[in-house]
Amino acid sequence: MSEKKENNEKKNVFKTAFGRVKEFFKNIPDNFTRFKESIKNMEKKNKIILGIVSAVILIVLIVVIVIAIIGTRYGNTSGNTNNKGFALKDGSKVVISYINNNEEETENNHRSGVYSISSSGKVKTYETFTDDIVAYSVNKSGNWIYYMKVDAQNGTRDIVKTNGNKREVLVNDISCYRNNAEYQENTEHLFENYELMSVVDNYVYYINDNLNLSRTKTNGKNTEIIRDDIEVSDFQIYEGYIYIKNTDDEMVKIDLKDFENKQDLENVNANDFQVDKDYIYYIDKADKLVRTNLSGEEETVIVDKNVKTFNVVKNDIYYFSDYEGTSEEGEAGVANKYAIYRLNTKKNETNKIVETEVAYSNINVVGDYIYFEDRIQDNYYYNTLYRVKTDGTEKEDLSGKISSAEVKEFDVEKNEESK
Repeated sequence: MSEKKENNEKKNVFKTAFGRVKEFFKNIPDNFTRFKESIKNMEKKNKIILGIVSAVILIVLIVVIVIAIIGTRYGNTSGNTNNKGFALKDGSKVVISYINNNEEETENNHRSGVYSISSSGKVKTYETFTDDIVAYSVNKSGNWIYYMKVDAQNGTRDIVKTNGNKREVLVNDISCYRNNAEYQENTEHLFENYELMSVVDNYVYYINDNLNLSRTKTNGKNTEIIRDDIEVSDFQIYEGYIYIKNTDDEMVKIDLKDFENKQDLENVNANDFQVDKDYIYYIDKADKLVRTNLSGEEETVIVDKNVKTFNVVKNDIYYFSDYEGTSEEGEAGVANKYAIYRLNTKKNETNKIVETEVAYSNINVVGDYIYFEDRIQDNYYYNTLYRVKTDGTEKEDLSGKISSAEVKEFDVEKNEESK
């Protein structure tokens, strides 16, 4: 075939295709008119059915689009939840669980409880507690605040939700202790991470008193055990999977859809861990901060020093560690000092944020602030909740902010369906 003839044939094909497209758009008004006429001529019953079907399709499309945009809804960040969950972002406010362990009567000595602090410093009380009762793992879903309420005197836990005006107990009287009969008859021990609770989508996840991972709906119904063959010491839910450290210090990964698909992460030997984006971050048995991919492979040391706690926030890793400081005057040698650091993984830069008096503190990050516990100034025996900006400025004792907050207790019947 000659080149000229071939070009002519291509032009003809293009003209035909273009003509069909032009004809389609030209006929749209006529087709739409015929469609309207057919609807007009339909019986009333069929019109109603068509309307219902169209509405259902529209609603389904909207739900699918919203779910795709929003994705999984977490009640608090994984890093905060992994650090006792005592600070939570709620719009322009921060919700805190304040734990008062100061027995001395002072002006700023206030009861333990759950409070919110606005950007202007206004304080709202969700609930205040009597002695020996504290809250951990503060989460949010809708207009409700969720938390694990621990009664240290009785060694029990309640999972509570409140909007500040009313309160519901979703699961009550879970023991903080587990019978240790296999080692010594009639003894009990406080199990690891008894205060850990996480709200994901429409469920509240927690460790029951048999060390099984359990969940209940956010309305307190349909409580179920996820896997009764795994004893859990730590867990996190992330992007459709449950990551679990069992009581034998082994890491496993379970599909959230059916709880059946289980993958052993044999190379992860973690004391403490957090899943974020493409990595599992954890403190290994040598107290170094390391990370692997989500299959537990390609281990890399991130912080080659003694790390106590950490919190991954985007490209920053906040961690608590010690360092060699100057000893007191007249004393020989050096003394360990403690501080919260920030490692920026993009720039590979590490900065000391704030020094502390305590040798260990959990780290919660909300907006531009780090929340942590430290000793009360000029008092060696008691701690309080502080916050400091992520650049190390504006350190503040939060007990002063809540000293004028109202006392609010609830006396409600517990949810009988939850046991």
